[in-house]
Amino acid sequence: PKQRQKLGRLSGENILINGYLASPVNQRGKTTYQDTSGTGALCIDRWWITNHTRASLQDGYLYLQFPAETQGTYIFLQKIENFAAFRGKTLTFSMLFGNLTGSVNLQAQFQPDYSGQAYSASIAAPGLLSMTFTVPEDAQMLWVCLVATEIVPFYVKAVAAKLELGEEQTLARQEGASWTLLDPPPDPALELAKCQRYYQKKTIMGMWQPSS
Repeated sequence: PKQRQKLGRLSGENILINGYLASPVNQRGKTTYQDTSGTGALCIDRWWITNHTRASLQDGYLYLQFPAETQGTYIFLQKIENFAAFRGKTLTFSMLFGNLTGSVNLQAQFQPDYSGQAYSASIAAPGLLSMTFTVPEDAQMLWVCLVATEIVPFYVKAVAAKLELGEEQTLARQEGASWTLLDPPPDPALELAKCQRYYQKKTIMGMWQPSS
């Protein structure tokens, strides 16, 4: 009981950038993103969509629509920078869904040839999905992904995502039939600053010009 009380008071730092999906950083200002090639496309800041997924910002949430294609494929992911610092460490990845019309699970990917993976159980109803894993010492990358687990068109209403050190999730707690985020919404200026570290400037003809 004391440990549960402690976990109720403390919240781990979110390793993910732009994990508050109800009001994310969206510097390009689009309301809809589509992976038209099927090989992956940038979505809201720091997140990727794949396999023809469509992402829409509406009604204060991020909606992910996945067509009937291939079972077990990534639809939404973030590539973790400085992943080497987490080799040998135990992490917990969680996502909170406001609605869900298909079945999904979470995945952590460690090797470019897809030989190293860790999976969560699947979920087919609104609520919290979480997985705990240890990053291998020989990890060559760290991606955390939302994965489609059945071959039917469906959509996901994503509220928030969190990757943190340790074996316990501190993203949300259940109160009756509803879920409440344990952390307040992040400071928008701080999240924007994290995202803008990848926005560079180049000098052209003596003038500063932005480049991606």
